[in-house]
Amino acid sequence: MAFQPVPSYADPAEVDPKTGKFVFSPVWLSWFLTLTTGGLSSTIQHNSTLGLQGGATGQYYHLTTTDFNNRKIRNTSLPSNIVPTGSPFTYQNTNIYDLDVIVQGGTVTKIEFTRDNSNFYDVGLIQGMYRLSPNDRLKVTYTGAPTMTGIPR
Repeated sequence: MAFQPVPSYADPAEVDPKTGKFVFSPVWLSWFLTLTTGGLSSTIQHNSTLGLQGGATGQYYHLTTTDFNNRKIRNTSLPSNIVPTGSPFTYQNTNIYDLDVIVQGGTVTKIEFTRDNSNFYDVGLIQGMYRLSPNDRLKVTYTGAPTMTGIPR
């Protein structure tokens, strides 16, 4: 069956002679109903996923790998403790989602942020909550270990 052209020769709405109100054109209604049931073309099957990738390993529900990797993934897991192992302590977000890190207490002298593990930026504060995207790092310099908490986002 060949694809049926859009019925552009007809107005999409017309006046109902009995009610005087605008109604959807029967010509357009017929065209849309035929379209939604796949009757306009042998190649358009909207609800058919036959032959499309789906839930197998490495398949991302019709996204390319790049699109999939750029999706914001939300995680609502409970907060967890981060235990500093020595000053300066660098914590890296190794998750695929953003993570907030709360630094409080202890005797902190500097907190720095890095995205590339080469260029560190002093955040100008010695406590607070810091958002880390995947692979970002927070370096905390201290003489007395602070309490650190990770909150998945």
